[in-house]
Amino acid sequence: MTLQSIRQTETTTPPSRGRVLYAEDQTTARTVTTALLERMGYDVVAVEDGELALEMARVERFDVILLDIEMPVMDGVTAARSIRKDVPHCRQTPILALSAFLADSTEDSPWRDAFDSAVPKPANSNQLKDAMRKAMAQKSVIGTKGKVTWADFGRTLPTGTAYLVTRVAYEEIEHLILGWAACLDAGDASCNLVFRERLLGLSQSFQALELSEALNGLPEALRKNDLHRLLILAAQWRATHMVGVRK
Repeated sequence: MTLQSIRQTETTTPPSRGRVLYAEDQTTARTVTTALLERMGYDVVAVEDGELALEMARVERFDVILLDIEMPVMDGVTAARSIRKDVPHCRQTPILALSAFLADSTEDSPWRDAFDSAVPKPANSNQLKDAMRKAMAQKSVIGTKGKVTWADFGRTLPTGTAYLVTRVAYEEIEHLILGWAACLDAGDASCNLVFRERLLGLSQSFQALELSEALNGLPEALRKNDLHRLLILAAQWRATHMVGVRK
């Protein structure tokens, strides 16, 4: 698949299932993972490197993006950051990292600004299914931003599902805060705006009002104590909302 052919790609009919953009340079791994995803019911567009993934993300819409970390032409980290920065309709699309090296340390990685979560490589069917389930749950809730409130949306869900979505939302908020702290530890202040915007989006979608206010009031010269306060507020929000959905 060439860049020219990707730019000429048009979706003639709306997809009936969740769509996944998957980038992996190893042919065997790409074939196996694509087959697993399709067996789970997803429509998969598989490409060979990060540059092709970026170009495909520009011209089509996906529910989840899955990127291998180490690829030729453009690696997964660069591709993920470019998609977040340069493709407006992908700002809230879950992006998952596929890497043997990143999977166990995503929370502490300075790359947390690029990825929502990580999948071990090679991933077995259960690991991949669990990661995709969480990503689709995140997508469905974030996609309601500006349309309905979490209070309205949550009341339409079964108790177990509301509990799961609340838990996933909290985990994502916690991961983002920890990733932000890791960026500060690494001396990278350029990620401040990205983390602030993503956390604001989640806190507003889930009506974590105190967290949202704290984010808006953060000083320009951030300290780790400021982020520690965000963790406390996130935990308080989780405790309050879990009470209403626990069996």
